[in-house]
Amino acid sequence: ANGDFAGARRVIREMEDARIKPDSASYNCLMGYMVSAGNLVEAWKVLDEMDCKGVQLDHYTVSIMMKAAKKARNPRDASRALAVLDRAGGVKVCEDDVLFNTVLDACIHRQDTERLRKVLETFASSDMKPSVHTYGLLIKAFSTLRQLSRCWQLWREMVETRELVPNSITLSCM
Repeated sequence: ANGDFAGARRVIREMEDARIKPDSASYNCLMGYMVSAGNLVEAWKVLDEMDCKGVQLDHYTVSIMMKAAKKARNPRDASRALAVLDRAGGVKVCEDDVLFNTVLDACIHRQDTERLRKVLETFASSDMKPSVHTYGLLIKAFSTLRQLSRCWQLWREMVETRELVPNSITLSCM
């Protein structure tokens, strides 16, 4: 569809007419384009259509909606985008470094401390080995929650235990 949202919608309809059920990837492409274009109204329509058609939310859907939460000018849109985290029960945010970073970043940006705490609890019980970039976001997250001792604990884990070299992003989070 190359930027042609109406054309992409037609392709979805043609698939359905041919009895080909569009999957989450099909809808995520549409939704991702709409979020990138700043058209959250259309992105919500795509998400609603996924719900109506019983299409499962996946980690791409969550990632796209976290980007929407960051971009949203309207606090209601931001809250609705963040609420996708609560609905995507099958998505394990700690299994994908990029998704985890996107979720952390959105929660920090929107100061959604309740969801941020839940995500950090999930992280604490996971086997995730954070990258340097992820350590920076974790430090920023615990700083947002005013848990400075946890920030220093993560810093020591990163530098002393895992012997990772902080980058400029990680340093700026301290």
